Amino acid sequence: MKRNYLTPVILSVAVAIGVLLGVIISRSNNAIKDSFLNYSNTNMIDKVFYLIENEYVDTVNLKDLQVKAVTNVIDGMDPHSEYFKPEVLEEVTEDLQGSFDGIGVTFRIERDTITIINTIKGGPSEKVGIMAGDRIVYVGDSLIAGNGVTNSTAMRLLKGPRGTKVDVKVYRRNVEGLIDFTITRNVIPTYSVEVAYMLNDSTGYIKLSKFIATTHKEFVKAVKKLQAEGMKELVFDLRDNSGGYLSEAVDIVDEMLAKGSLIVYTQGEHRPRQYIFARRNGILEDTPVKILINEGSASASEIVARCRITTEAPSSDDAPSAKASCRNSSTSATAPVCASLWHATIPLQADVSKNLTTATERNTSSKPTTDTHPERCSASTAFISPTH
Repeated sequence: MKRNYLTPVILSVAVAIGVLLGVIISRSNNAIKDSFLNYSNTNMIDKVFYLIENEYVDTVNLKDLQVKAVTNVIDGMDPHSEYFKPEVLEEVTEDLQGSFDGIGVTFRIERDTITIINTIKGGPSEKVGIMAGDRIVYVGDSLIAGNGVTNSTAMRLLKGPRGTKVDVKVYRRNVEGLIDFTITRNVIPTYSVEVAYMLNDSTGYIKLSKFIATTHKEFVKAVKKLQAEGMKELVFDLRDNSGGYLSEAVDIVDEMLAKGSLIVYTQGEHRPRQYIFARRNGILEDTPVKILINEGSASASEIVARCRITTEAPSSDDAPSAKASCRNSSTSATAPVCASLWHATIPLQADVSKNLTTATERNTSSKPTTDTHPERCSASTAFISPTH
């Protein structure tokens, strides 16, 4: 009988507790909803991640979600803004610094094996006897021949801090067995001036592959060498030049223009217009320069190529009128040079960055180049500026 009396009481208490929990959960959900809807747009992403971390039904890797979110946001802005993962950022910045730590070889993957194309003169590999044509079979204890090795894997294995050692076993044609080498990694310089020589008694030729931290210094050295050999005019080859540091492009143009000449200006939604003028008397001011470009010439190459057009900067209180032209120069091009985007590499945290379009760079001339393709005038390419 006691159980019959207790049953209604227990049921009543359970119902009351259920109603109370329902009210609490409902209020909580409404509070979350109201809080989310009233959250400012600038913090909406933070709020979403907060809700995922604290309310989502399953366990998630929040850092992976943040990377995906940032990547999608940046990718949706323009073709040139890009999120850099740590390993990609390291490759990009290293490629533009003018040197890296490694064993000093150029290689290609041939028949699933690392094949040495050449060794850098005076570099670590040349010193121990590595030769062009050698095939690397082992790095340390790892077999890397015939197992799908990639360029990125090879570079990761062969590069490393200066002073560290790496053991390799190589196959060399007409030599029995594998040859053992121990290579001490060191600083390996990279060069942007690929070749510089005289085409004839009076015409010099310089081929530039990219604009890295040492480009201006390399260019000046090459020009002085050719001038000493009798150069009276220069063919400057920027075909398939992928661009690089804006400052290096500006310094090279500065060598072609008279002091005070306008080189370029930058402008963005959050960046006021800034004019860049020639700051010194250049070593090529009185030398005819012919600049070669093609559709593979991007970014910094476009800025240099545009110096052939005589331009007038608009008169204003903060920017006096100035002319910019490369004397007697001309450009061979299949695509026009109209404007390019300036990108800044902005650190997000210790190990990641984003490459963000922050401004456009324009030559001040409104006059189109000859043989211009109007549909290509808005096409732009990236500048990568140093991380501070």
